[in-house]
Amino acid sequence: MDAPAMIPTEAPAATPTRKPRGLAGHVTACVIGAGLDNLFRQVAIVALGAAAIAAFPNDPTQAGKAAAGYGAWALMLFSAPFILLAPLAGSLGDRLPKHYIIRAARLVDVPIAILGIWGFAISSPFLMLSSLTLLAIASAFFAPTKLAVIPELVEPAFLSKANALI
Repeated sequence: MDAPAMIPTEAPAATPTRKPRGLAGHVTACVIGAGLDNLFRQVAIVALGAAAIAAFPNDPTQAGKAAAGYGAWALMLFSAPFILLAPLAGSLGDRLPKHYIIRAARLVDVPIAILGIWGFAISSPFLMLSSLTLLAIASAFFAPTKLAVIPELVEPAFLSKANALI
């Protein structure tokens, strides 16, 4: 006896009118995370310059050198985690559930930003640089996972469009 014709033998193909599920939240997290990172880095560099000027109020040359040094440290400490932690972050993204890494990376941004705000408030270069480094570490773990999770959020037909959004 033949099988009824009503039972599909293949999964239905994705239709172009269907919206990708879960992608809007992911794109929002990426945009907010990148915005926070860049805004925090810029504000930290300006605040570090102000701290250098406050530390040397009567010597503009020394204040300028200190401000330049703080700016160099800020850029180095923000960039280093992306370079040094990329292999570990990618490996963790392959071994652990990606949504755990994404949630953890975005949730630790809040206390780190509070630490940075406290550093701004008391004009502490150490706290500002530390919070900037911690924020970069969190983002270094988020970066490879944000790209690796896309195939889990959208159907193959929407993959190139989803990658373009990120």
